Amino acid sequence: MEDSGKAPRFICISDSVIVLEGMKVLLGRLDGAKTITTCNSLAEIDWSYRSGSHDLGLVAWNGSNPSSAELVRQLRRRSPEIKLIVVGCAHANEMLLESLQAGANAIQLLSCSSSEMADAIRKVLAGQGYIHPDLASLVLRHFSKPEREAVHGSIEDLSPREMQVLRCLVTGMNNEEIGRELVISLPTVHTHVAHILTKLQVASRTQAVILALQNGVKPR
Repeated sequence: MEDSGKAPRFICISDSVIVLEGMKVLLGRLDGAKTITTCNSLAEIDWSYRSGSHDLGLVAWNGSNPSSAELVRQLRRRSPEIKLIVVGCAHANEMLLESLQAGANAIQLLSCSSSEMADAIRKVLAGQGYIHPDLASLVLRHFSKPEREAVHGSIEDLSPREMQVLRCLVTGMNNEEIGRELVISLPTVHTHVAHILTKLQVASRTQAVILALQNGVKPR
């Protein structure tokens, strides 16, 4: 888990009580201190956000009002810094893709193993994205469709330094690793990443990496 000197704060969100309990059990098995909040309804989510902030959210939402993607957007508006992992069934491809486009940092399968979920959580807490291997080819095909290119900014709009940071993101580095690699401060890394997301017109690091791969950007 992230070594930030403080216990990470998790929020588990699902309209299924069974899934919610499973999330809580899995998080409880992770090493280190942590706080876990569970929410089974929009009212509980609202109460939770009024009570405090969260570092990472696990979202498994099958409702249509709001949809999973719209819920991700709502959570992003409430807390732009929160990291979100959306979880769904293997047949819910469209929901997972829409959630990724809406700003999720990671998409995971409900059928994943405990170790796969723990790996996703560790990576997302460290500032990386995560896509379950069984979904990777689907995501790349989806984002490589020509009709979707116009909704993104151009890689060519990035400065040379931003391109270096983007290549580090493609490699899978977190912010601390990027700072060490490029010999720049952590706030400077945050600024470059923010500029990259803005220029590429994407909502998350994961989307930036997908767009970079689609445009032939190589790892650093």
